[in-house]
Amino acid sequence: MNSKGLPALLLLGTVGAGAWHYAHALSGDDLATVCTAKDDKTREALCVGYVSGVSETLTSVLQTSGICAPDSVSLGKLMTIVIEYIDAHPEKRQGSAVPLVWSALVDAWPCPGMKTPVR
Repeated sequence: MNSKGLPALLLLGTVGAGAWHYAHALSGDDLATVCTAKDDKTREALCVGYVSGVSETLTSVLQTSGICAPDSVSLGKLMTIVIEYIDAHPEKRQGSAVPLVWSALVDAWPCPGMKTPVR
C-alpha cells in the first residue's frame, strides 16, 4: 500500500459519524453477502470500497497494523483474500467486518519480525 490512501482518509474524515457507524455496524455475514453477490454491480462496488477503505486505513494510518502487503497488490487480490478468509472462518462472521478484514490481510501479508497485533 502507498500514500494514495491519504485523500481517501481525508474524504473519510469529512463523511461524518453516520458512515463511521455504518462501517462498524457491517458484520462479517453482511460483508460475505455483499462480496459474494453475483451479477450485482452495486454490491460489488460496496465490497471493493469497504475492503479497500479498511485496508488503506489500516496500512496508511496504523503503522503497527501488522500488514505488509506489497504496493502493487490489486483490489481484486484484496477482495479474493478477504472472501477466502471469510469462507475459511465462519465462526468470525457474526462480529464486525473491520477486524475480519484486518485478520485476513495480516494472515496474507504479515510483517516480518512484527508481533501480530490483537485483532
